[in-house]
Amino acid sequence: MSVRQLWEGCDAAVWARRLDGRTKLLGLFLVAVLAIVVDNPRTLFLLFTATLLLHLFSSYVCL
Repeated sequence: MSVRQLWEGCDAAVWARRLDGRTKLLGLFLVAVLAIVVDNPRTLFLLFTATLLLHLFSSYVCL
């Protein structure tokens, strides 16, 4: 697998691609607000893990 393949898109019907752009921006905004408001390291780690898992899960279909 080359670096170019990692950055290229795919035509798979992934659930994250079917979402409206406003919904994606709202989710990004909510994660950013939670990262600012939450002061507990364990909760921040769980937020990071959930975000990472969603990212990996949404791009897994493309591989």
